[in-house]
Amino acid sequence: MKNPVFFVQNNYVERLTIPVAQFAHAHGYALEDRSASTEFDPENCGIDWDQYGIVMPYGSVQFMRRLKESARLGKYILHSEDAFSTAHWADLLGDKAVNHRGRLIAAGEVPTLLAEGQAFHVRPDRQDKAFIAAVFDADSWEKEREKRNLDPELVCWASPVIVLKGEWRCWVIDGKIVEISQYRKEGQAHRVLEADPAIHAAALSLAELYVPAPAVVMDIALTEDGFQVLEFNPIHGSGWYAARVDVVLQTWVTWALEYFTQQTDVS
Repeated sequence: MKNPVFFVQNNYVERLTIPVAQFAHAHGYALEDRSASTEFDPENCGIDWDQYGIVMPYGSVQFMRRLKESARLGKYILHSEDAFSTAHWADLLGDKAVNHRGRLIAAGEVPTLLAEGQAFHVRPDRQDKAFIAAVFDADSWEKEREKRNLDPELVCWASPVIVLKGEWRCWVIDGKIVEISQYRKEGQAHRVLEADPAIHAAALSLAELYVPAPAVVMDIALTEDGFQVLEFNPIHGSGWYAARVDVVLQTWVTWALEYFTQQTDVS
């Protein structure tokens, strides 16, 4: 079997792709890198993909979108807009989702929702990172709309503001909780590796209800209603916080070698 290659975005390195490149170097895995410029074409970027086995991509949302469109590399991007849609998983998880009381709304209609001075949490429903999910009032939404030049038809998910006592990032691979890093406590940055068995158990119980991909990042939060899912993100570009990068990447590549080999055997 040919060795896997880590394929990273080299113009998106801060806290994201440098640890991946360091892991590949330390463990003897092949490493390729490219910039996600407007001219970037994964099918014709000077890399002979035939020399490698599976591809392990890591980079920005833009980088992942380019790879997802690739006939050769698209299968390695573990992301489906339907599966990652907030409306989809919020409906499936019910009160186990932080923002389950939300609703779909077009970006152009959000100002009406905020007109009476009440703030709402607003996030893109399907289009990852069209803007960063946050709590908005009328003024901050208008600034975000202008900054991002948002399409009025962009579908968003708007929900009442919930107080979050703590937030954790969980790496879930093949139904197992591989690693958890807390990244916020009482609204303040708080990045520590999480070892509490009770929190690991809570994360596993949520992951057993629903995950949108077999290898994924799941953010959870502690609210007055207990632990709930905050959001899901593709495993290909989420920030590491205090996680042990080696543990996540070795588990991911070991799983991927078996998973994609089985996919090839079936096809």
